[in-house]
Amino acid sequence: MNIQKIHEDNMSFIRALAADAITEINSRYVELLAESEEEHYCRMQAIDHYFEERENQRDFMDAIAPHKTVGHWFDELSEESQLSWHDTYHGYMYGPNGDSLLSEDDYLSWEVMALLQSRDTYLKQPFCSYCDSRGHRSGECISK
Repeated sequence: MNIQKIHEDNMSFIRALAADAITEINSRYVELLAESEEEHYCRMQAIDHYFEERENQRDFMDAIAPHKTVGHWFDELSEESQLSWHDTYHGYMYGPNGDSLLSEDDYLSWEVMALLQSRDTYLKQPFCSYCDSRGHRSGECISK
């Protein structure tokens, strides 16, 4: 009878160890599954971003392809379209939101902003560091 009791105690101990091991394995499995799902989600986001970027590049190239440069493309736009681009440019350069007006992946908009900046006569005027304005050479405002 004593041997029977020892055997039952040993079996109870082994069952408890097995139950603990199964619980630990199951919790680790759940952790690994969650990590795997997160990695999968991140990879899918990266793939989506890649294809969106390719589409943006294709849209840019499709718009510019028949023209020699972005400048030629811009010059052939209707006056209304050009004015719309100028409004965007002024908000981009001089507005409070600046860069946030343009999507990071919108290649066409960035190229047009660079074109309009190169054509911006205001920026080509001399800058006076004394009065923080443009239109006269540095220090001319003091001598008047």
